[in-house]
Amino acid sequence: MLASCDANPATDTPAATPAPVRYEDYKAPPPMPSAGPISEQARRIFSDFGERWRYSDVRYIGKLVIGPDYLEIYQFDFVNPQSKHGTQLIALLWNGTEFVGRYAVNGHGSGTEAVVTGLEGATITFTCDDPPPLTVERFTFSGRNLPAKLRLCGKEASLETDGI
Repeated sequence: MLASCDANPATDTPAATPAPVRYEDYKAPPPMPSAGPISEQARRIFSDFGERWRYSDVRYIGKLVIGPDYLEIYQFDFVNPQSKHGTQLIALLWNGTEFVGRYAVNGHGSGTEAVVTGLEGATITFTCDDPPPLTVERFTFSGRNLPAKLRLCGKEASLETDGI
């Protein structure tokens, strides 16, 4: 026997739309904490690039495991001492011994507002730090050749291989 349409009116009610989050109530996602100290090898590699290293706050984020190898992920928060403009870079070292490139993920020149919020296996997760709706971008690396461009928060972040 079929139930009448009015047997349970609550099941026909559409789900409530969540109230929009006001800008002043929004809390940006926290970036990943440092995974430990910067290795001496990484210090040598980054210091070869000169001035940016000296004017950057650098954190070791962790590793992406790619088969038997890995990419070490470092975040650079750089502020130019003359112009006071800054940028945030994600630098990548292959097996911790070879610089393979960087992406500008925040600030001047990139136009993005992305925060590294996760590393799992060969996948890095970025979350946009602008007010809702939140955008989460995941990129899985499958080999030594990194993508020439990542699309983050509606903008392109290009791979640069000429240093920090």
